[in-house]
Amino acid sequence: FAWRLLARRTRAVSHQFHIKSMPQLFKIRYRSDRMKKFASIVIFIFLVPYSASVYKGLTSICSVLLNVDANLCMLLIALLSAALLLIGGYLATIKADFIQGIVMMFGVALLIVFVLRSPTVLEGGGISGLWQYMKDAGMQPMSGSMWVSLIATVLMTSIGTWGLPQMIHKYYGIKDEHEVKRGTVISTFFALLVAGGGYFIGSFSHLFFGSTLPEGGVDYVVPQMLSQSNLPVILLGVVLVLLIAASVSTLSSI
Repeated sequence: FAWRLLARRTRAVSHQFHIKSMPQLFKIRYRSDRMKKFASIVIFIFLVPYSASVYKGLTSICSVLLNVDANLCMLLIALLSAALLLIGGYLATIKADFIQGIVMMFGVALLIVFVLRSPTVLEGGGISGLWQYMKDAGMQPMSGSMWVSLIATVLMTSIGTWGLPQMIHKYYGIKDEHEVKRGTVISTFFALLVAGGGYFIGSFSHLFFGSTLPEGGVDYVVPQMLSQSNLPVILLGVVLVLLIAASVSTLSSI
């Protein structure tokens, strides 16, 4: 939906007025210096906690799988992001995104296979065992507050991302109409595989931890799952590469 609604029009405006950033788009397209300043302030204030969430997710993975100190991990990621942007520029981040997307698709597909084949999941009965656990645990239908929380999550992770500068900025580099159609198809397939695969893998955390959370809380559920799944070392390396690549590309875009 984002590609169908935004890509073609954003590309046309950015090419017509030679726009390089979102605040600049507001200023030139709507002839409003106030809109430019307002957009700049919003981006500067609210993308700081956004960046912090990227660091937080990455450090929880690295601290569990690599045994690396969280502060050292954050420092290394910050330096890598800065180096990528300063040395390579905009085109380098776009090419990195392309390679990262390929690694992520293969990585998530392999991750699903190996998590399903892990001893804990096999002993728990796999997908049917997860369904049985839900019955045995007496899981109730979602309450009103849980529905509100779910809808808020969907809006934030799906619709909310439409307005992120680093997302809009990707449309500036589209060459022609054919790329818009290609991008729409590829991004839809990518979203279904990566997001669907992520939620699917996460659902098996019930077989690993039951109703209790691992040490460190919610952020350490998936890292501890991967650590306990006896994944091949090569696959763990691929997972770490795609997570670091995704984080570096997000941070450099911001």
